[in-house]
Amino acid sequence: SDAIPSIHLLQSYAPYFLANRAVALFGFRHYVSLSGVKYKEFLKNPAIVYQRESISSENDVATSIDASGKSVDWREAQIKQCDDLLTETLPYRFLVGANCAFTKELYDKAGGYSEDFKNWGFEDQEFGYRLWINGAYFIPLWDAYVYHQEPLEGKNDTDRKLGRSITHDLFVDKCPFIYRKRSTLKPPFEAPLVSIYVPCFNREKYIVEAVESALRQTVDDLEVCVCDDGSTDKSLELLNKYYKNNKRVNILSKSNGGIGSASNHAVKATRGCYIGQLDADDVLKLDAVERCLEIMQKDDSLSLIYGTTESIDAESKFMKLGWNWPVFSREVLLTNMIIHHFRFFRRRDWSRTSGFDDSIKNAVDYDMMLKLAEVGNVAHLNRVLYGYRQHSDTTTVQSNGEQTNNTFKVVQASLDRQSLPYQAIWSGNIEKSREINFKLLREV
Repeated sequence: SDAIPSIHLLQSYAPYFLANRAVALFGFRHYVSLSGVKYKEFLKNPAIVYQRESISSENDVATSIDASGKSVDWREAQIKQCDDLLTETLPYRFLVGANCAFTKELYDKAGGYSEDFKNWGFEDQEFGYRLWINGAYFIPLWDAYVYHQEPLEGKNDTDRKLGRSITHDLFVDKCPFIYRKRSTLKPPFEAPLVSIYVPCFNREKYIVEAVESALRQTVDDLEVCVCDDGSTDKSLELLNKYYKNNKRVNILSKSNGGIGSASNHAVKATRGCYIGQLDADDVLKLDAVERCLEIMQKDDSLSLIYGTTESIDAESKFMKLGWNWPVFSREVLLTNMIIHHFRFFRRRDWSRTSGFDDSIKNAVDYDMMLKLAEVGNVAHLNRVLYGYRQHSDTTTVQSNGEQTNNTFKVVQASLDRQSLPYQAIWSGNIEKSREINFKLLREV
C-alpha cells in the first residue's frame, strides 16, 4: 500500500505469462519520499512520483547504499552476481510482495500466503519457497519498478528488525533453508528438509517395518507420508495404531485408485524439498537419505539420484544383490528401467512434470523416472541403499503381460514429449518380450 507502480509495470510482466504459466516474476524498488505531496496533486500529475530522486532511507533491512549514498534495493547486486538467478540455488528468497506477479493457478497450487505471519518479515520468502517446490521458475525483471514511499524523508515508522526477530522462528519452522542450520530449534518441523512417500495397498505384513526404516534414517529433518490406497487388510489400522500421534508421520487414506493415484496423493501432501520413494513392503538402509542428500545438495542441476538394491525375503533376510546398471545413460533408460531403488528427487522438478500416470496399473515408476530425467540431470550412486522384498504378490509378478505393454507405452510417451521422431516397437525377440527397437518416422 506504500508502493506506486511504474507506468510500464504490467507491460513488463505480461509477455512472460503468455510463454509459461509457472513463472514467478518480480521487479525492484526505487526509494523515494513524497512528504508534503497531497494525493490530489498526484491524481492531477502522476509523473510527480516518477520524477522524484532516490533518497537515503533508514530502512537498513531491505535496502543497501550505493556509491552516491542513496538507498537501492538490496537484491540488485546479489542477482547480478548469480547471472539473473540462473546460478542461484534458492531463487525464491528474492521474491518480495511489493513488486511481484504470478498466475492464480500457481498461487492456488502453492496454497497462498501463510496467515501465521502477524509481524513484519519472511512471509514473502516462505510463500516463495512453496511456489518453488511447486515448480515455479523465478525471473527478475530489471525494467519493472515500483516507487516505494519512504515516510518523513526516510525515517521509517516500521521496526523491521523487531518484526524479523518475531517471525524468524516461524520461518525456520516453515522453510528448511537459510536459517535452519544455525537455529537451535529441533525437528519435527512443519516443512521438513526431506519427505519419504509410501503408497500402500494391503501390506499389513510389512508396512510398519517400512515406515520404521524411514523414521530411523541418519537424517532426522524428515517426514514420512503414507497414502493408504483403500486397503482391505489391516494396513490402515496398523498405521493409525503406531503413527497416528507421530508428528513426523502423515497418514492419508483414499479409495483404491492404483499405485499412480496413491503416489500422486502422497507426494502432493509432502512438505519437503527432497522426496524419497519407499514401497510399503521394502526397507531403507539407515544412511540412504544421507548419502543421496550429500550429493544432490552439491549439484542443483540434479533432478534425480538413485542407488542400488539388495533382495530380501519375507523375513527381511538378505537373499542376493539386486541387478545393477552401473552408469546412468539417457539412451539406455529409453530401452530399460535402469533407475533402481532408492530413488531420491527434488519436489521442485517433480512439480514440473505431469506427475504419476494414474491411468496405468504398472510401469508407473518407469514412466515417472523418464519424466524426471527430462527436466533435469540424473546421477547414479553405486551403493546399496534399499532392501527390495521378493514375494509372489507384487504388481510386476501378478501382471507381467500388462507390464510389458505399458513399458512400450511409457517409452513412446517419453519420445513424444521430447519431440523425438521415433516409434518404440517390439524387437521380435520372443525370449526378451520387452526388448525395444526404434523406428525412425521422419528425417530430422
